[in-house]
Amino acid sequence: LHNAGYALDKLGRTLEAMQARRGSNMGYGLNRPLYETFLSAEELPSANLLFQTDAEERQIASYTGAFDMRYHAQQVRSRTYPGRQDDTNILLRDLLYGRKKDAAMERLRELLHTSGSDSEGSGFLFIDVGPGLANVQYPAVTTKSIAQDFRRMDVVALDLPEQVRLFYSQVSAYRRDELLSHSNIRILSADGRESLAKVFSDPERWPVKNRGSVPLRGRTVVIRMANSIDIYLPWSVMQDVLRQLALDLKDSPVLLCFNRSILVKPAGSLKFQIAGYVSIRGFHHNLELLDRGGEPPYTLIDTGDFAFLR
Repeated sequence: LHNAGYALDKLGRTLEAMQARRGSNMGYGLNRPLYETFLSAEELPSANLLFQTDAEERQIASYTGAFDMRYHAQQVRSRTYPGRQDDTNILLRDLLYGRKKDAAMERLRELLHTSGSDSEGSGFLFIDVGPGLANVQYPAVTTKSIAQDFRRMDVVALDLPEQVRLFYSQVSAYRRDELLSHSNIRILSADGRESLAKVFSDPERWPVKNRGSVPLRGRTVVIRMANSIDIYLPWSVMQDVLRQLALDLKDSPVLLCFNRSILVKPAGSLKFQIAGYVSIRGFHHNLELLDRGGEPPYTLIDTGDFAFLR
């Protein structure tokens, strides 16, 4: 129980840490499973096929099915604005630059095999799902921001075929050229529900001349699903998408920014675990706000103390 109190303190769970230490001082916990004293059943490793715990699944499911795309006008479907998802940039910069040395960041680096990359993202693949390609003023501006900050990273803007068509028919040539002036950006015409392995291997899905597919497997993959299929698809569909994603990338380490949650899937695993979360910035659906509400750009959780439970 004393060790449990220490671990809980590191996770910021102060009240539970005090309870664990009090129990230790009173002699409780002898010959009882350590987790039974301070963890709820939902936080225990489970037989869940997609997540380490049932609590994690409930958290991810809570984002889904918030809106129905059929009732949203085109300008809402392609809504985006500069700075909306910059918390992702800050997370990746800290991950790759190597200056931050806290335990949670070091564990994330280990899981994502960052030692083979550099500060500009060499060897990494970034897939931005539903980035607002058809936004006439700021087409895929959040994708462009990643490409600017990490010039050696392969960056893919994955959007619905209808949105790709509108990008070419309604977005001005100047805006299109501005986006594609970043040579590490590619466009992929696909429904986010489809298998990545399938669409990456189809040359017809890549409309930009001389910018076809890039390797999908055998590298670290970062995927962002924020204000796109994460809020439009119901959980019954979204969980199938995540299962297929884990299968397609089983042998690759994956960092998945799903809505506000930061998920990680180690290489060789089919399960995701929550590694942290980003701030509220960019998730005010009816307002173009850049306010973080006093939160840091992101918060990581050091789950290493509970590895013995898995």
